[in-house]
Amino acid sequence: MPFFDKPDRMTVSGVSRGEQRALYDERRRQLIPKQGIRLVIVTLDTFESQRGKIIRSHDRDMALVAKILNDSTATEG
Repeated sequence: MPFFDKPDRMTVSGVSRGEQRALYDERRRQLIPKQGIRLVIVTLDTFESQRGKIIRSHDRDMALVAKILNDSTATEG
């Protein structure tokens, strides 16, 4: 999210917003599975989009998400 990163502005913890987001993402990847919860990450490029915004199509979007969830379940075991 380049718009929100603002590398010249530091957060309270002393790192840029982009670095802070990367730290949180990594913590999420490590800690959520330890709690017995399956973490599935769905990114913008999964969907049809234009200029960073998803072009909504309920049926198509639901099918894409269902496929991701099914594929991630199949690769867990």
